[in-house]
This record gives sequence, C-alpha cells and structure tokens, in this order.
Amino acid sequence: MFSLVESITSRFNLTNHTNADRPLNTQVLYSSLSSTTKKLANQLSTSLQSSSQHLHSTLESLDHLDLDQLIIQTPVDSTYQLAIFLLPSYNVESPVDSVLAQFRDALFDFRLSKNSLAGLSFAVIGIGHSDYRDEFCKQAIELDEILEGLGARRLLPLQKIDVAVDPERDLDHYYHSIIQKTFHPALKSFSELPTIKSQEIKKYSAENQEEEEEEEEEQDDVDNSDDEFVDYSNSKPLSKAEKARQKSKRLLNKKINQGEKKTNGTQDIEDLGVGVPQIENLTSNSKDDAENQMIKKDMISPMTRKSLTKQGYAIVGSHSAVKTCRWTKASLRGRGFCYKHAFYGIQSHQCMEATPSLACANKCTFCWRSHTNPVGTSWRWKTDDAEFVVEESLKEHDRLIKQLAGMPGVRPDRFTEARTPRHAALSLVGEPVMFPHIKKYISLLTEKRISTFLVTNAQFPDSLLDLPPVTQLYLSIDAGTKESLKSIDRPLHRDFWERFLESIDIVRKKKIRTVFRLTLVKGENSDEIKEYAELIRRGQPDFIEVKGGG
Repeated sequence: MFSLVESITSRFNLTNHTNADRPLNTQVLYSSLSSTTKKLANQLSTSLQSSSQHLHSTLESLDHLDLDQLIIQTPVDSTYQLAIFLLPSYNVESPVDSVLAQFRDALFDFRLSKNSLAGLSFAVIGIGHSDYRDEFCKQAIELDEILEGLGARRLLPLQKIDVAVDPERDLDHYYHSIIQKTFHPALKSFSELPTIKSQEIKKYSAENQEEEEEEEEEQDDVDNSDDEFVDYSNSKPLSKAEKARQKSKRLLNKKINQGEKKTNGTQDIEDLGVGVPQIENLTSNSKDDAENQMIKKDMISPMTRKSLTKQGYAIVGSHSAVKTCRWTKASLRGRGFCYKHAFYGIQSHQCMEATPSLACANKCTFCWRSHTNPVGTSWRWKTDDAEFVVEESLKEHDRLIKQLAGMPGVRPDRFTEARTPRHAALSLVGEPVMFPHIKKYISLLTEKRISTFLVTNAQFPDSLLDLPPVTQLYLSIDAGTKESLKSIDRPLHRDFWERFLESIDIVRKKKIRTVFRLTLVKGENSDEIKEYAELIRRGQPDFIEVKGGG
C-alpha cells in the first residue's frame, strides 16, 4: 500500500541540497468521511499549486499516516516543508480518532523527543458545524496542540470553518492568508517565518473571545436553557422578546461600525448566521423585522445550493425545496407505486415530496442525503412567508413534472393528474417543524385539499405540542437507547434524549393518525428489540414502519 510517509519523503525531497535547488513544499493532509473535507482539501491544494512556481503542493489522505516513520524521516534542519491539516468535526466515533491516537501516543511516549517534529511547519484547519458548540472542531484543536507539543512550528493560527455558512469562501480567505504570510519569491525556508505559540494565539484572539463571551451573556438573557430552540408559541414573555430585539439592534450597529472586519481563525457572529431566535412576538414591528432579517444569513450557502441542485432538488426561496421521487416517475409510466399506496392508498404520481426547512438538528449516520443540508438547533436564518413557500413549492413541483413529459412510457392521464398534487410528503430532507410558520404552512396545504404526511426527528417537542392536525404524523425512532441514539443520529441538542421521550409522549396524546418509523442499522441498534417495544408501548402509535438504515 502506498504510504503517506513515502509520499511526504519523496515529494518533500528530504535530502541535502542548496536552497536554490529545491522549492518550498506544502502537503495538504486531510481526513474525510462524507467527502466535504476532501473537496475543500483538494480546493486548497489546487490553489496553492497554481499560486507560484516556487511552491510545490501535494494532496494526501491521513488514512495511511504512519507517524513513527514520519518522525524518523523528518530531520530537525529540514525547513522546506509545510503541512496543512484539514480535520472534520465529529461528536461520535470516526476515522479521525485513529489519526489523533497516533499523535497522542507520540506526545506521551517518553522515548520520543519533544522536538520530534521540529523540522515541520504546520497549520491546522477544523471543519464542521458551529451548532455543536464545545465539540465544534475539537479534533482540530487537539491536533493543533499536539503538533506544537511535538516541536512543530505553527505558522498560522487554527482556522475553524463552518460548513453551514460558506466554507469555500472561508477557505479562499485562508488561502490568501497563507500566500500573504509565507510565499514570497525571496523566501528560501519556512524557518525564516515567525512561528505562533499557544500564548500568542490566546492574545491574538483575546478581543474576539471577549466579544463571543458578551454574545453568550446576551443569549443567556434571551434563552436561559442549555440548548437554543425556537419557541413557536405566543406564550413567550414580552421582556424576552424585547431583549431579543435589543440584541438585534446591537448586532446591527456593531456590523455597521466594524464593517467587514475579520480575524483569522475565527468568524464574526454574523457570518455564522447566528441572529435572533425567531419569536412570533417580534412580528409586531415592521422596522424591527427588517433589522432582524438584515443580520440573519441565508440558510443555504452557495456550496450547499450547488450540491443539493446537483442531487435533483429544486430550491424554493431561501430554505425550502421540492424533489421528484423515483416512485413518482415509476407511477407516471404505470410501473407501480411506493409502499404508501398499499398502506394508505396514495398514488405516487399525485404526491409532492417537499420540505419547508432544509435544516435539521441531527446528522444521522444512515442519512442518504450525504449531509449536504444545513444543521442547527434553532431557526436563525432569513425566513420566507408560508404563502410564498407553498405557492412556489407547487410551481417548482409542476416544473419538475413537466420535465418528465418526454420520458418514454409516460401515461397522459397520469401526467395530467400529477400536475395537481393531492398529497404532500413533508419528509424530503431536514426538519419541517423547525420552520417558524409551520402552522400556517400546514393550514394552507389543507385549504388546497392537499393531505399532509409529516415526518419529524423528535427533537422539537414544543413545536409538536402546538402542531395543527396533519393527515399523518411520523416520528423517526432511530434507536432504543440513549447511547445508540447519540451514536446513530449524532444530535446537536445536548438534551436530545429528553426531547426524544417528550416528543413520544406528546404524539401519544395527539388525536390524529400517528406512525413510528423504526430505522434498524446493522451492528448498531438491530438487537434493541425490548427497548423498541418499550418506546412503542409508551407512544401507542397507530402504525409501525420498519426500514433498514445500513
């Protein structure tokens, strides 16, 4: 197997030459499970390679890293190599763990010198979702500290990239920071550049840290719970709404006063899309609404939009989508319906698959959507009106159906029926009940005599409690125990299990048709029969659906 060390040794050319004979070598090292980090690593490596003839950049996966050999073959006086590490964030077991284990063992190995990697200059980039809070980029933070502990020279502060915002743009900014600091025609060695110690990083980010603490204190005033979530009811005390409004104005004034000022390694609170929690009380003042929308960002970044569009989604507004199901195509050609026809009498060609919210509060390991949709614990983005979302979703659905007119075997009668959907499967992607106007959204569909089949991940009990009647309410039951649910769903909420159980209790009291959708993942939860039975006994659903998740 071609090892990473062989690649580093050959491409870094660790033999004795004069400075004029050898270029500055940069190795972009990454670990990736869902390909997001791999794409960003490739983008960075390509940009570095094309930046200068004085620079040679290569791209390698960390999967085959042999740290012992790397230490042995990296002489202390080898000052021509820069390693840029890109690590994704996970709050469960992942391939990154084995990479960190090697570095961790080396750090505490008494046989190794504390200057084992003194010949290596480095920079670390963490990639993930900021909604994971303390766990956001935790692997990258640890690697950054370990590399310094092994004597490597930090050339740039740790960079954290939130994939829910605009990772390609942030990486491009970081690339220009690298070029600005390191790659000059007169530069012959990375040792000529100043290194950044841990103390300097703390000083470097002190001003930003103070700002973050101020924002956290303000958020505590708005929401005293450990986890942020949207209160969709009108029972929120006005004082909290007023505090939220005041926070909105402070953030807006801060943005105006500071302009677009940025600091490496961190991002302004506005760029993380963190605005005011969406509270219905705030709609009383149109001026305040305008200010709130100004400080909020679009849910869908250019990278996310591109990825979802490539997968066949038709994006509606700033946070919704529709998509043509494969069973719709089959039904149009007279080739059968999905299971909902056998269970509930639904003809697939008359069903619109849609969602009012592409965002979700989980990152399920079995998700077939490749984690390209945004995640969050609360609604903190710009919001479209329910009327707009419904009308535009129907228009986009009709547009997608018309594209199938020339498909071989399409039956004219079913094609005509398909253009006027009778059912809405609100299970496309994301968490529908996160949408602040979900009540109005469902009411509008009902007025159009469109039945609603809504699927929720059981992480927003307050929203479920206030949810108007739907034709059928699904609860995703992805595990029977707290430990399995955390491992499989990778929820963002810290009190995910309590939310899960509360949602089950709420669904039991609903006077509508309910369904428990059990997802079985081999080797993870397929043997939790008793635990599943207890949850079913607790929720008393009308139907139970079982599907395989891997």
